[in-house]
Amino acid sequence: MDLPEIQTAVGRFIDDSSLATAALVCKAWNVSFTPFLYNTILWSRGCRRPTKDGIIANADHIHHLFLIADQAYQADLFSTHCTKLKSLALVVSNLGPRDWSQFAMLLQYNSMIRTIRITGGRRESSRKGFLEKMSYCLNLRILEIRASNLDTDCMELILDNAIRVERLLIYALESTFPALLDKWSSFPALRDLTLKTDFPDQLQFDIIRRSPGLRKLAWLIPERTSHQIPDVCDIFRTYCPLIECLHLMARATSDQHLSWIIESCRFESMDFPEIRAAVARFLGDSDLAAAALVCKSWNADFAPALYSVIDLSRHAKQPSQEGIAAHAETIRRLYLSSSTRMLGIESWCLNKQLEFPALKDLSLKVESDFPLEPQLDIIRKSPGLRNLQWNIRGCDPYSSSDICNFFKYCPLVEHLTLNGMLLKDEDLSQILDNCHQIKLLILVPSEFGEQAFRSLVRHFAHLRVLYLGGCAGLSSKMAQQILKSCPNLTFFRGVTLKAQDILGIAEDNTTTDETILHQQPQEWVCTNIHTLSVFIHGLEGKPRLWHKRIFQQLAKMKELVSLTIGPGTSREASYDGLDLRLEAGLDTLSSLEHLSTLEFNGIPQNMEERDVRWMIEAMPSLRELSGILHHDAEQCSKLEHILGESGRQVL
Repeated sequence: MDLPEIQTAVGRFIDDSSLATAALVCKAWNVSFTPFLYNTILWSRGCRRPTKDGIIANADHIHHLFLIADQAYQADLFSTHCTKLKSLALVVSNLGPRDWSQFAMLLQYNSMIRTIRITGGRRESSRKGFLEKMSYCLNLRILEIRASNLDTDCMELILDNAIRVERLLIYALESTFPALLDKWSSFPALRDLTLKTDFPDQLQFDIIRRSPGLRKLAWLIPERTSHQIPDVCDIFRTYCPLIECLHLMARATSDQHLSWIIESCRFESMDFPEIRAAVARFLGDSDLAAAALVCKSWNADFAPALYSVIDLSRHAKQPSQEGIAAHAETIRRLYLSSSTRMLGIESWCLNKQLEFPALKDLSLKVESDFPLEPQLDIIRKSPGLRNLQWNIRGCDPYSSSDICNFFKYCPLVEHLTLNGMLLKDEDLSQILDNCHQIKLLILVPSEFGEQAFRSLVRHFAHLRVLYLGGCAGLSSKMAQQILKSCPNLTFFRGVTLKAQDILGIAEDNTTTDETILHQQPQEWVCTNIHTLSVFIHGLEGKPRLWHKRIFQQLAKMKELVSLTIGPGTSREASYDGLDLRLEAGLDTLSSLEHLSTLEFNGIPQNMEERDVRWMIEAMPSLRELSGILHHDAEQCSKLEHILGESGRQVL
């Protein structure tokens, strides 16, 4: 940092407070960092600003000046000292002639200014002198005027300077204007124009006509001009062939009118397919549809984007069957749901010539009377499928083997959701064997068992989300194996988990407190898991040391946001679960700083006030508890009140 070149490079990227600190280190640092500190000055009553002496001493370093001007001394201070400005922004109100003359002097002494922005000001006669001095700014490239009540002389001065600027913004309502633009043959340098005025239509048309180099236009089209849209289109077609960015503000403009205007502009940068492909990602369906109608080359790029996501649900606006068939090769997402009233859907699904090579995301959620064969045909024709959500209720006429066999056609599936059909254990095993790498698996419900579990093992290294809440065949040992073998797991919902499996104790083993004290539980490797839901049981009548050991295992999951340890409200109350009290080791969970939801429904607790207050203090993120805090209703109500006062909710 002793090298001036390094100091200069660093100075561009640090804030004002750091610059001020650096400038105080030594004389050499002061010389390097002070110019950056005074490079941009925002002068306003409401913000921290440098001293007047600092402004005077460092005036040569001030290049960008933003004045919220309401006092004459502000104009005096800068007009007599600042001579190297590159940009000037004024926010003014109710200034007198002397103030405007000082600002005019500022322009006269700063001929290198490239940017002028003016907002406000109501005295035309005083403002006119300032606008006249803009002629001294020979390098002016950006001019922005936001003001009302501009008179004809002021508007003529603005247009005089518009001849050499590249960006012009005029936001001037309730203003007067020149009758004709004959004085200005063209605005050859203008590239960026914003018009929001109440000028006559013809005058606004003339400004655009006289700007042949326009690349960017933002225009508030008056309501009275809406019926003249064809004339507007003719202007774009003839006089503005180079426009690349068009922002039209018109309350009465229809989609048809907008498509006419888009068609009229050449958008030369859009002649490159790469640019069109990049733009297409950010357009809505209506814009894509309009762009696809411009020409054949645009249609080739925008139509595939329009058909990349197809939603054939009941409430969505449905594309034509012909359009789907024509662009089947570009469809990336397909949602089919909730209706057999979509006439003809079965026919195009079964069309032998129709393929979906680009389809990555498929959601099939249909009514019970929708036939299975078209659904299977879509899967068969989608070899690149990555995400499959399939609600297969009502498929009784077809055997589950028909369903399983079709997964060999989409071996790349990573996210798999099967909902609504009790698939057999061997069927699930076949499905998992056909898939190369499962990252998300949701089964609701199924006859998941030993055979399916053995097939699931090969996916353990990749699993991130595993939902087996409705699988009665998922044993405690299986759940324990999942938790200690899936390092990338972030979500797991199982059924039950026995304490002895967590602690690694054999069922026929007689244990003592001394044995448990030296027993090391098998480590859970999914330390980044954020949602865990499983009924931890097998603790009724066991020593408190068992509870503490299990709390220690849970405490290692420091990223937990939601934890469910009870059987839920659908089962009878059980006292065979974890004891959420400090004396049982609850304080071990102090490492769960992100825990937001704790559910223990079905396991009535006997918590005391000190347990609840510890939760409030040690778990700052905890917002919701679900379960019975105490078997005594009065004590339970008292604890709920304490939690409620601290912003926690008990369900």
